Amino acid sequence: YDGTASRRSGIVVINLPGTSNYFGAPYGEAEKKLLYPDVTNWMSIDSRAEYERRYPYMPDRIVDNLVKSDVKISVVPWGRLNAERLEFLIEAAFSNRFECGYDLSRRMRRANS
Repeated sequence: YDGTASRRSGIVVINLPGTSNYFGAPYGEAEKKLLYPDVTNWMSIDSRAEYERRYPYMPDRIVDNLVKSDVKISVVPWGRLNAERLEFLIEAAFSNRFECGYDLSRRMRRANS
């Protein structure tokens, strides 16, 4: 497997209720305005330890990519989604799929292990 299939699609992470109250908006002001109009203060995270603290149930393979500066992955809580917002996220991830240098070296989890 050479990873080319994964580069044909983008990644959106949807956190289920109770997993994390944090979120990430890598697609700029349009994403922030649409999904998080109530948020006025934003901060950048670049530490793996901070990602692991904020997203304790996030698979390591996704965290590997969140810390990379050339990868955009939206992390959105389930409660923030509606049809319009989900459509925006899917389109943004798809449009950006060739711009991301995903790290696919770590094996995928199986059966929630």
